[in-house]
Amino acid sequence: MIFICCLLWTVSLSIQAAADLRMQRISGFERLVLPRWVMIFRWICPLTGLWLCANESLSTAIFVWLGTFSVAAVLVAVGWATGSRWKQIRKQV
Repeated sequence: MIFICCLLWTVSLSIQAAADLRMQRISGFERLVLPRWVMIFRWICPLTGLWLCANESLSTAIFVWLGTFSVAAVLVAVGWATGSRWKQIRKQV
């Protein structure tokens, strides 16, 4: 359950980061234009994760859901930083 919820958060946060112009400019990536149907997953994935957590155990659902958000946020941040660094290294070579 935790892995699935973390995966859903990671997808949602990655879409959010890819759509944000400031994040694209800071990381050095070109302007990405995501289709509208992809942007819907930014909201569907976290709500699906909350629903799955609530079905598993209602008493701990919100804690698991928020905890997996924290893990996914770190994963997405490290992923974007790594991608940005690789892009800078390739420009230098």
